[in-house]
Amino acid sequence: MGDIAELDVFSSIREPFRNFAREVCNRKKKILLISQPNIRGALTLAPIEAALLDSGLPYRRRFTDQSPDSETFVRIAEDSGKGRTSKNGIVISEFVVEGLRGSSGDSRKGPLCTVAQAHFLATEINPGSERLRRLRPWILSGNWIGDSLDRAYDPVYSFLRDYLSEQGMSSEINEIFQNLDKSQKLKVIIQLLRKVDM
Repeated sequence: MGDIAELDVFSSIREPFRNFAREVCNRKKKILLISQPNIRGALTLAPIEAALLDSGLPYRRRFTDQSPDSETFVRIAEDSGKGRTSKNGIVISEFVVEGLRGSSGDSRKGPLCTVAQAHFLATEINPGSERLRRLRPWILSGNWIGDSLDRAYDPVYSFLRDYLSEQGMSSEINEIFQNLDKSQKLKVIIQLLRKVDM
């Protein structure tokens, strides 16, 4: 597996996210990052902020339930459904994609969480971002705090975990989370985020 931008799990969002990132980089206007005030929102915005910081692009962050105003925006939605783009921005929301193929060729589907999509968008904004590289193992954090791992096998999580492993990342963080319940995971995430030097 190569660059994260070319992974199959991102194929359905590749073009709109790539076009939006190109527009952001070319216009160099201030971007509004919007999320509800929760841990999932913070984890989703972190890679985008990292890429913007390393690119020297201006942005504002707002934790709110309100819709964005007229400026360029990235909004993290709590509802399910493929992300939407408009002339001013992009909405990132969780939706189901093919993660892996079974041994008999059957499709194994799972949720593509907002955190993973944000890592993809951030890579499109600044593929060489050092801050983003340090945050890369956190691409799995949306799956850790979601409930898909508690209910069943998650092929998207497995695909991304395997990708990170092949890249020499995440084994340490992944091992920490495998045997924790949801409240323990949240506590560890908060502690680890405090240690990440942005």
